[in-house]
Amino acid sequence: MISRVAISKGINRLDSANKALDLLGGMARYVNKGDTVFIKPNFMSGIGMLANTHPDLVRFAVHKCLKSGAKKIYVGDTAMSQIDGEKAFSWTKIKEYVERHGGTMLNLESSVYKEKEFNGILSKKIMLPEEFLESDVYINMPKMKTHCITKFTGGIKNSLGLLRDNDKRTNHSFERLDLKLLDIVRARKPDLVIVDSYIAMEGEGPILGEPVKTGYSVVGNDVIAVDSVCCKLMGIEPSDIKSIVAGEKLGDGTSNPRVSGEKIENLAKRFKIPSKEIKDVGGIKHYISNENCGCPSVLRISNSVLISLSKMFPYLFSNSEKKINIVSGNYKGETRQGDITILVGDCACASYSGNGEKIIKIQKQCGVKAKGEEKPIECPATDSWISLFQTICKELGGPLELEIVKSLMEIAKQ
Repeated sequence: MISRVAISKGINRLDSANKALDLLGGMARYVNKGDTVFIKPNFMSGIGMLANTHPDLVRFAVHKCLKSGAKKIYVGDTAMSQIDGEKAFSWTKIKEYVERHGGTMLNLESSVYKEKEFNGILSKKIMLPEEFLESDVYINMPKMKTHCITKFTGGIKNSLGLLRDNDKRTNHSFERLDLKLLDIVRARKPDLVIVDSYIAMEGEGPILGEPVKTGYSVVGNDVIAVDSVCCKLMGIEPSDIKSIVAGEKLGDGTSNPRVSGEKIENLAKRFKIPSKEIKDVGGIKHYISNENCGCPSVLRISNSVLISLSKMFPYLFSNSEKKINIVSGNYKGETRQGDITILVGDCACASYSGNGEKIIKIQKQCGVKAKGEEKPIECPATDSWISLFQTICKELGGPLELEIVKSLMEIAKQ
């Protein structure tokens, strides 16, 4: 197979996606009469459209598949851990979009999962949804955006939503997440990737970053190639993304595909990329031990959301008189005198001996060690960052929590 990627501009996301798809031969090149198609959008939450694949683009894909003769179309995903998938789907009406246009919307939290053996990097067996494994065609539909742990999220990262919640927690750390994602791709590669890139995200992604109107769509038949092209369009070197480097080295795709349509150099723009640094926000100060492996990724995701919210509601953070210390790992140093100290993870809860008028423990964040490994490989970041974030909002005070929830619900309606 020749790796091909098409980039097209258009008057809207559907026009640009249609032009890009046509450059690759149209949907009929990938979907045959009688096929069962599985479409995997990125639908991580119900908080607005920017973090998610837009329902209009999903509807476009469903329509094109039906027109090409597909017998059955599944559109499936799981929301973030601790987020009710059914509620998230209803907030943005994606289920109505899909089923009104001939598809079947699947909340994969309710699906039957089957084991598949494969040649993985971190694992040789994986549990995947029955509908996904039994489909004839797999279409991956990611959102083009930045990510505070992996720097970039595209088709490879979008594969995470195929896993059960418990499996998402495994290897969810700075060191291992990229390779874990590539393992999912190695279990089954997409036949087609349609990127929701017309309005992308930069800054503190993947949840509350800032919109970037690019005006183009990216479509391709090789997920490594598509992610590489998206990186170049965002001013990111594909060689900086572990999953791309490892995937190309193992023969799963290429970072230099044949590109049709618009030229990358004419559209490339340097996106604001989040650093891995955990920053203090308002009265919140972090104390982190380098010995810890898993918890920094937990803190970074929560921190990313807090940074974004502090920009959206600066008066709420600056007006808070409470001082919150967050301690992670085997931290042995001094902490400032604060109103509240939050201990994140088993290490901090066991070793912290500092002061604090009120100490809150968020335990059981660290996991088991694999044979021969010095550091834990289990890291439930997708769970615990939400617990940490909720704790911070609660302790900062009712007005802050209510204002944030109210505003995010308004965003979700847009």
